[in-house]
Amino acid sequence: MVARGEPAPPNAPLADAGALSAERQRIFVLSQAIQAFGEARQDYERLLDVVASSLADVVRDACVFLLVSEDATKLEPVAVHDEDPDVERRIAAVFAAEPLLIHDHPISQRVLETGEPFVVSHLDLERMRKETTPEYFRLISDLGIHSLLVVSLRASGRAIGTLNLLRFRPGRAPFDAHDGEFAQVLANHAALAVSNALLLRRAEAEVEERKMVAEALQKSEELARKVELTRAKDALAKERDVIDRFFTLSLDLLCVAGVDGYFKRLNPAFDTLGWSREELLARPFIDFVHPEDVPSTLAEVEKLAQGIPTIRFLNRYRKKDGTYRWLAWTSAPDPTGTLFAVARDVTDAKLAEEALARAKQEAEVANRDLEAFASSVAHDLRSPLRAIDGFAQALADECGDRVGPAGRRYIGEVQGGARHMGQLIDDLLRLSRVTRAEITRSRVDLSALAHAAVSTLRRREPDRVVDVTIADGLVADGDARLVAILLDNLIANAWKFTSKCADARVEVAAMAGGPPSTFYVRDNGVGFDMRYAAKLFGVFQRLHGHEFEGTGIGLATVERVVRRHGGRVWAKGVVGGGATFWFRLEP
Repeated sequence: MVARGEPAPPNAPLADAGALSAERQRIFVLSQAIQAFGEARQDYERLLDVVASSLADVVRDACVFLLVSEDATKLEPVAVHDEDPDVERRIAAVFAAEPLLIHDHPISQRVLETGEPFVVSHLDLERMRKETTPEYFRLISDLGIHSLLVVSLRASGRAIGTLNLLRFRPGRAPFDAHDGEFAQVLANHAALAVSNALLLRRAEAEVEERKMVAEALQKSEELARKVELTRAKDALAKERDVIDRFFTLSLDLLCVAGVDGYFKRLNPAFDTLGWSREELLARPFIDFVHPEDVPSTLAEVEKLAQGIPTIRFLNRYRKKDGTYRWLAWTSAPDPTGTLFAVARDVTDAKLAEEALARAKQEAEVANRDLEAFASSVAHDLRSPLRAIDGFAQALADECGDRVGPAGRRYIGEVQGGARHMGQLIDDLLRLSRVTRAEITRSRVDLSALAHAAVSTLRRREPDRVVDVTIADGLVADGDARLVAILLDNLIANAWKFTSKCADARVEVAAMAGGPPSTFYVRDNGVGFDMRYAAKLFGVFQRLHGHEFEGTGIGLATVERVVRRHGGRVWAKGVVGGGATFWFRLEP
């Protein structure tokens, strides 16, 4: 087990070994999460699914979100992701097979109680056999899980779930304390988003409940006109008693106010502001609002007076000690001019959002600086490369007869190296542009783009005989320019690795019976060893050494394009038996 504070190993997880920078990938995942959190309202299940998918694609191992049940005794799976669909289904089946009782999982219980990340660098199977259920232990043993990371999802000081990262693929470095810190930051933001979504659901349910209570009161009044007055009064008193109990026991700030600007009734939760209820009732409620929020608050009250409900409105309320708290309001007007409102203290969430906004701004500045740096480096490198190539050619022209065969070979190696370096620079700049390019979606004809890519390859190598099959009617929503780059790289990859096959074949089609907008490029070339599949999409990763030409950036470019479209790419290969690359473009 790794203690917190232990330095990360050289090949830190949460990024491929060949990635340009682990920190850049973490910033990218965090920025994706920030965007997803900003878009989340009530659908926190979809939010966690998007974040789990993005995190699992970067980690290259399984990611599981679990939430604490309402009775606080169980953990319920909300999102499960792994790059291998079969593994994903196995993990989901184990978590969904039976209730995960918290007291049966000491690790999860410890994380929920302490709020501290739990990092296991090297899993001790005998210890895990004692600290988990038989079903979960079988999953650990069958998959060969060798490293584990569990962090808590906490909101308003309360644990609401856990984020679990399971590492089982050979060759992947174990999780460390640095990974735990990064995962905890992501989990904290996810917890805030889930908490806000639950708050919105609860607020809408409370508004609906008040409407139901109002309807019940109206029915009671109708009953009073039809039956004896005494029984009607008793029924009405019972209804009011239910409302009073709900009003008094709620942990949220509940109030009844008038369009005249005064509170009419407050529940005990308002005591957290430090004022007595008499002080709050005696003055216009606008007196307690932060001066900067007064105009927007008055505008919101005017809307309520016109019968327009408030779904979510934020302002700052002054406490008696002079500090301010952010309150999120949900309000519903009554035809009589009475306003019913519920507020939740979201000060901690607001401060976290501001921190996220600052982090996003800093990341954007860093990206701009990186782009300028890359362009400058590329320009500065091309000049000496051209000089090297030019002087080598001059040496060959003027001294070729005197240096002999070996010398001419050396000169050729120098020129080839200079040209290869130039290609590397071009490919790196292209990869950088793909990562930052603006996405313009439209209906894209993948069949036409594939035919265009094959035509280009045939013009370059007219003597090659390759049997290419491209299915008709392949269409998807995406950026046409980026999708063209994706197909150019995948088809060129298949073309290159079938160069030693007498009956070279390449196929481009849609996955039969698979998710929408899922396609593949298949070849019968040299294939690859699945043990190294995790390296395929890293920059400069070349599984076949220098046996085939290339810079090792093409598949990294493919992965960036797919990721920009919110999808995923994966591959399967057999040594000497070809390879298949699948990719899915989310609409």
